[in-house]
Amino acid sequence: MTDLLTLAREVGFSQCAPVNMDALDPLEAVRDMCKADRCGRYGKSWSCPPACSTLEQARAQIKRYSQGILVQSTAQLEDEFDYTGMTSLLETHKKRFSTFARQARLLYPHCLPLTAAHARSAIPAPIRTVPVDIPSRGFLRWRPTDCSSVTSASAQTSPTTMVPAL
Repeated sequence: MTDLLTLAREVGFSQCAPVNMDALDPLEAVRDMCKADRCGRYGKSWSCPPACSTLEQARAQIKRYSQGILVQSTAQLEDEFDYTGMTSLLETHKKRFSTFARQARLLYPHCLPLTAAHARSAIPAPIRTVPVDIPSRGFLRWRPTDCSSVTSASAQTSPTTMVPAL
C-alpha cells in the first residue's frame, strides 16, 4: 500500500489516503442518474450502463479487495464560475489517473482502478448488451466492464478516484 501512496504523490495528485473498503457501496441513486443520462454517456461507453456490471456484481468485486486508496486533484480557481480552470483540472486529473493506473497495474496486476471521470477522447461506440460469438471469424465474446458508480461517505467535490489493491 505504501508504494501506491508514494506513486500517487509522484504522479502529482494533491491528496491521497487509504480507503476503508467496507465504507464503499455502489448506490442505486448513482445508477438512477446514469439511467437519466445526466452525463450523456448512457449506452455510449462500455464502462457505463447498460453495458457495465450490475450493482450486485460491483459490490461483489469491491469486496474482493482488502485495501484501497483515494486520490484527489485540486487547483486554485479564479472564482466559482471559472469553467476553464475546472476543465483544466479535470483534464489534469485524467492524465494523472491514466499514468497512475498504468503504473499501479505494473506493481499490482490485479488492482482495480476506478474513476468517475470518463474518457471523452474515446469515440462513442454502440453498446451491445447481448453477448455475441462469431466463431467463423474468430471474434471473442463481448464482456461488460465494471461500472464506476461507487461512492463513499467522505466523497470530495474535486476530481477524486479510488483504487482498490489486493
